[in-house]
Amino acid sequence: MRQVRDASIVDSVLKEIQTSLRRLIESGKPSVIDLRSLPRMRSATYRSLKEVLSTGEVTAVIEADVRITVRETQYPGVWWLTHAHEQGGIVTEFIEITLIPDILRPHAADLRAGLQRLDQALAVARIEPPATTPVDPIQPSQTRGTRP
Repeated sequence: MRQVRDASIVDSVLKEIQTSLRRLIESGKPSVIDLRSLPRMRSATYRSLKEVLSTGEVTAVIEADVRITVRETQYPGVWWLTHAHEQGGIVTEFIEITLIPDILRPHAADLRAGLQRLDQALAVARIEPPATTPVDPIQPSQTRGTRP
């Protein structure tokens, strides 16, 4: 009975992903599935869902107040996000159906701050003299055709 229930939960999540992915393609509207809001999944069900979705080409880790791992599944546009606390325990887990998860998009203020730091770095680079000055190995007295 448990295996039937596990398969039913996995099938239900996959159908929701399918519907959400179709909506993303047709309208550009992203979706989020909060895995913690689903009926209590046994570890076998969780592993089964993770295996079915598998891993795609992109993985990113964000070190913030919590460690956030963003992993593309084998289905482009379907992302598995895990938020873990310092001890490694999972705080929240989501499946996002989107082109790029919001957590990977920089905020406008961060973009401006980054540009300001780059502007400053380039301004400093222009002011500082080169680290070494090239030395001309030919002295003016040697240019008259005389050999040493």
